[in-house]
Amino acid sequence: MRRTQIVRFLSLIYLGMLSLALLSAVPDFADGTPQDLITNSLLDLDFYTHLAAFFIWGVLASAWEAQRFSLLAVVAIAGLLEFAQPLTSVRIFEITDLAANIAGTLIGFYAGVTSSIPRI
Repeated sequence: MRRTQIVRFLSLIYLGMLSLALLSAVPDFADGTPQDLITNSLLDLDFYTHLAAFFIWGVLASAWEAQRFSLLAVVAIAGLLEFAQPLTSVRIFEITDLAANIAGTLIGFYAGVTSSIPRI
């Protein structure tokens, strides 16, 4: 398998796994105590998880040729995955998640474009 085929394959597999993770049920560990509320609001790990996951997506997508995978398409996918969550019975749309998805994608795409990752 050539290197370009491997990178394409990995980026599509990652997108599939990311989609599955964002559209499946997650357990709720919140117990409603004041400490839990403070921790959830100050240390919004969900935001950072989305940011990191979509950073990786942005880096992988930046390796594709611009004609095949434009920045607009990559950001649209990041947004559509968040907008699709209310279509399931177990997930909800959150504006902070949408912001993290788009920010992570843009930062990752920029990091990938400015790095020495070969274009495929």
